[in-house]
Amino acid sequence: MDKKLEAALDFTNYSLTLEKQKLIAKNHFKKSIILNYEGGTFTVSMELLSYCKLMESESHYEQYIIIDDNDIPIEITNLDEFYTQARRLYYKYCKQYLNEYKRLINKKDVKGIVFDE
Repeated sequence: MDKKLEAALDFTNYSLTLEKQKLIAKNHFKKSIILNYEGGTFTVSMELLSYCKLMESESHYEQYIIIDDNDIPIEITNLDEFYTQARRLYYKYCKQYLNEYKRLINKKDVKGIVFDE
């Protein structure tokens, strides 16, 4: 096989494998940032964290209500505890996602990406 063609095929295989592995890492991250709290299921996001901080700063609310992933209104009886759990979960898996992403982009061949060599 022509060397240029072989190099092009190797690069294409590398690119496709890298993108697939990055997508797998992203999907794992998205599945990991789900918090179950007081009967509700919440996907932790920057938006949710910001909303909790806003609610916390405006102390005139009698109760804290957040709509969960299933569009169910959930009363959060302890906003500080909810926020802390959400923030820790988000940070833990953001850090894990970052480390996996860095590992992937530093690998220069398919074998390194798939088998961590």
